[in-house]
Amino acid sequence: MKLNFTKIVFVCLALFSFTWLNAQNINRLVVTSNGNDTDFAFGLAGFGDIATEVSAEGVVAIDATDPVNDGCEAITNDIAGSVVIIDRGTCAFVDKARNAQAAGAAAVIICNSRLDPTTGDDISDQIIVPGVGMDDMGDDITILVAGISFNDCALLRTLIDDGATISFSFFCPTPTYGPEVVWGANGEGSFNGGLNGWSTDKGTGLSLDDGGWFFDPTASLERGAFGNGVAGTPTACDGIMLFDTDFYDNGGEVDLADGNPANFSGFGDGVCPVNDDAGNEFGTCDGLLISPTIDLTALPGESYELEWSQTVRPFNNSQFFILLSDDGGATFRDTVQINDELIPPFASGNITTNDTRTIPLCGFENASELRVAFLYQGAYYFWALDDILIRSIDTSVDLQANPFFSTYPNFVTPSSQVDEAAFIIDVENLENGTATNSSVLVEIINLDNLQTVYTDTQDYPDIGCLVLDENRFFEERFTGDLEDGRYRILYTVQTDADADPTNNTQSWDFEIGGNTFRKLDRDVAALVGISAANIPFYSIGQYYRTPNGAGWAVDEVRFGISDPRFDGAGNPTAVTDFNLIIEFELSLWRDLNNDFAVDGDERVLVGSASRIVSSSQPEDYSDLLVELENVNDVTQDIALVDDGNYVLMANFRPLDPAAAPIGTLAVAGADLRFNYGGTAFAFQQQFGEFRGGGYLFATGIDGDEADRRYTPASNFTVYMPMTIRPLATDTEDLLNDQSISVFPNPVSENLFVNMDLNNSNTDINLELVDVQGRTILSQNFNSTSGNLELNVSEVPAGIYSLNVRTEDGLTSKKVIIQ
Repeated sequence: MKLNFTKIVFVCLALFSFTWLNAQNINRLVVTSNGNDTDFAFGLAGFGDIATEVSAEGVVAIDATDPVNDGCEAITNDIAGSVVIIDRGTCAFVDKARNAQAAGAAAVIICNSRLDPTTGDDISDQIIVPGVGMDDMGDDITILVAGISFNDCALLRTLIDDGATISFSFFCPTPTYGPEVVWGANGEGSFNGGLNGWSTDKGTGLSLDDGGWFFDPTASLERGAFGNGVAGTPTACDGIMLFDTDFYDNGGEVDLADGNPANFSGFGDGVCPVNDDAGNEFGTCDGLLISPTIDLTALPGESYELEWSQTVRPFNNSQFFILLSDDGGATFRDTVQINDELIPPFASGNITTNDTRTIPLCGFENASELRVAFLYQGAYYFWALDDILIRSIDTSVDLQANPFFSTYPNFVTPSSQVDEAAFIIDVENLENGTATNSSVLVEIINLDNLQTVYTDTQDYPDIGCLVLDENRFFEERFTGDLEDGRYRILYTVQTDADADPTNNTQSWDFEIGGNTFRKLDRDVAALVGISAANIPFYSIGQYYRTPNGAGWAVDEVRFGISDPRFDGAGNPTAVTDFNLIIEFELSLWRDLNNDFAVDGDERVLVGSASRIVSSSQPEDYSDLLVELENVNDVTQDIALVDDGNYVLMANFRPLDPAAAPIGTLAVAGADLRFNYGGTAFAFQQQFGEFRGGGYLFATGIDGDEADRRYTPASNFTVYMPMTIRPLATDTEDLLNDQSISVFPNPVSENLFVNMDLNNSNTDINLELVDVQGRTILSQNFNSTSGNLELNVSEVPAGIYSLNVRTEDGLTSKKVIIQ
């Protein structure tokens, strides 16, 4: 049984359409009517005969059930020996073809619908490529099956009404090349009929007779359990080189049973297993396809590029390389990784790509014994190669700003805590020339008024062909002030004669304002649950720096976990209930050994809180409110210090130690808007300091939280914002919290403040402040002891601080307006 395989989710579509391209670009579907020939564009199905030529009368199928032309039931009219025309309809393509084959049809043409059955969009000009479903791959269908567009079908029906012969013919083209193709124009890399001087090496992954690269004269991708169709290279019709790790793992048969991964079978049954029966990956199959020796000194031109055509379907662990040798293959001097953008998570899984690619042959221009090797480390599905050429090219430069660069330490930084920024970016020359007079300009731009508030330039040495220049730091860092607003850090690469200036910039936006540190914006971020695999006791958290902490105190923290009863798609899991304690700790940290990890003896605990999280107490687990208490005096605020390095951690303590780990909500570092890897690296390597970072992490057992060593990482960024508020000063002392109370809380209309000040003539100010530090309401009173009333009916719902000022001092109360 052949299937579409994904690592976790298996999807079954009754009407699934593959994206295979026709391998033979000049294959023809010709309809002859009244002595005139009309050509139609078509797509070959992913099942049935894909090569036998057919010429027969065209007939429209009729069955006994309305709609009568969709072939979903037994066909009642005489179609024996004919090419039968069938509408798309609602049943599977394989069922239509099977009914036509049972009635004696020589071939089937399936007409696309006018509207997309899923979206309702007009697709009348789109050619349908009939595919298969999850459980029926059409292995019993032996006739030719093709698809055409709705509009072409209307014309075809008109021609058939007048009597017509429909002919399918297949040609294997002889490609023509210009003078720039200096090797391969005579078929040296087209694998016409065989290897033709190429050789194979099974590599380290295969030692059995079957496995590795092999020549396939039919260009079929059918052998593996998840394969279908034919390769889409220009001359696939005369054969391809194929590495089919799908087949090598499962031998062509996989049974998914009831859809439960625990009941899968067939994985790992082939000659080179890369999966077990549950679909868990544990290896790759490796193999080399090696060219004959090529003398570039005997070829015209001064610079060259390697070109190849491929049909490739990668999975998570697969890797693709080109190895280059200038000593006849005794050693391979250069290794170039390719196709990496096709591999999840950078691309969607289960996608087949047909394309032609090139790389420059940097530094091999004078090689008299060049050998090229294609290395596949495959963990599903396949890689087909064909039409390998070498071209003579002009020298050019394309200097690219790569997506590894430093940002500002936070996505949002409070107005009072404007911090420094360090700068680094990797640049890469994607072409065969040498980039000269290269530099990178970094700017901080105020997006509100489009004014540049900071600039610096870093000069680079000459950057050669395919060279990645990395870890080059800007000597200076930004140390100025920023007013409230939106900003952008913009890197711009500059070099002589750049062939493609569209890839010369990288940028990152951040904000200054309010009183909340935020590493990410949950409104636009795709939050996922992360945890330690099979370790329920773990610590995860965030780092914040307070350059101007004196006079400020911690107000609140937000934190999110994923509900374990549902997966990322919202589907129920096997978990029905959960109970755990999350202990939050805020510590002042000093990196005594300069290793950028947070050791137990390097941190001083200043604030803590504990939250019971249980399925029996429903709440918004994705946005938990945490109010930290001063560990030395619960009646006092947690006062911050200047240049303070604070570590804010959540320690997970499930009540059932055998329970599966609960995930912390975070954003994957692949989202560059919330990736602080370059920021942390710039501060660490250039200035010997820890700044930025996506999260801190540690694992352990119950009770060892104080001894855990928190290690920084940047492949995720945790949702853990921290809000601060002004601390009472010497001239504005804190009042005894017991003397003031507010009610009701939460409140929707009138908030009452109960005062017991023992002062008959006290001037009182009530100030309502939002989480960004903005004053929303302010009202003065002259009152004796009693209740004061504040109307909040026009205030938006949210969490606020109520500051109560009197002649004796200040106190603050948390107020929830709903």
